[in-house]
Amino acid sequence: VIFFNILDLQKQQYLEGHKVFDVVLFPGAALIETALAIGRWINGDSALRITDLNLEKPLALYTDKKCEYETRIVPKDKGYEGTIASHVGEAAWLI
Repeated sequence: VIFFNILDLQKQQYLEGHKVFDVVLFPGAALIETALAIGRWINGDSALRITDLNLEKPLALYTDKKCEYETRIVPKDKGYEGTIASHVGEAAWLI
């Protein structure tokens, strides 16, 4: 399953409050909420647990370019495994 999102600082100006050294970063908590929302979509109201979460790189956002990010979820063992990839403008996708 693939979930796709577009982040645009022109439309989501509240993200401007998440600056670190003058760079807007997409909050890690929002990535966790994305994972939980997908979990609820897949499992309904069942209890959810996230394990082995690893945020390797911050997701930087820019006022002049939209950021696309996608979350891929695949069944694994008795649960699911997910990855998030993103890119800004014409840059290559980063996982």
